[in-house]
Amino acid sequence: SDIVQQSMLQAVDNLDQFRGETVEEFRGWLRKILVNQARQMKRDLHADKRDVEREQRLLDSQSRELPGWIVDSMPTPGTRAVTDEQNDSIQRALSRLSDEDRQIIQWRNWEGLKLEEIAERLGVSVSTASRRWYQALVAFKEQLKHDSSGNQST
Repeated sequence: SDIVQQSMLQAVDNLDQFRGETVEEFRGWLRKILVNQARQMKRDLHADKRDVEREQRLLDSQSRELPGWIVDSMPTPGTRAVTDEQNDSIQRALSRLSDEDRQIIQWRNWEGLKLEEIAERLGVSVSTASRRWYQALVAFKEQLKHDSSGNQST
C-alpha cells in the first residue's frame, strides 16, 4: 500500500507531464510510475543505512545509561549559569578571608600541597599547619553560607 500511495502522489504531482490521450496510455503511465516506485523502495530497503545488522542499542543493558557517543558533553546555558554563579560565590567568600587563610586554602586545595609543605612555607609545625588549614576551611564555609543567604559582608 505504501508503494501505491507513493505512486499516486507522484502521478498527481507530475500529471502535467502525461503526454498520452487514451485511458490505456494513462494506465500504462501509472503502471510505469508504480514499477519505478517499487524498484526505488526495494533499493532503499536493501541500502546499508537500513541494514538491521547495523542497529545499536541506545541504552546499555547493564547500566541503563546512554552510551558516551550519544551524550552531549557540552554544558547547557543553564548549567553554565549555575557554575558561573557558584564560582562567583566562591570568589566572594575567598576575598573576605584573611590573606593567610586564603593562601593556605589555595596551597592545600588548589595546588595540592601536603601539610608538611605548608608547614614549611609558614615556618610552623605540621600540627599547627593542619589546625590553621582546618580553621581556614571553617571560615571559608561560614563566608559561603553568608553569601548564599544574601547576608554578604565586606
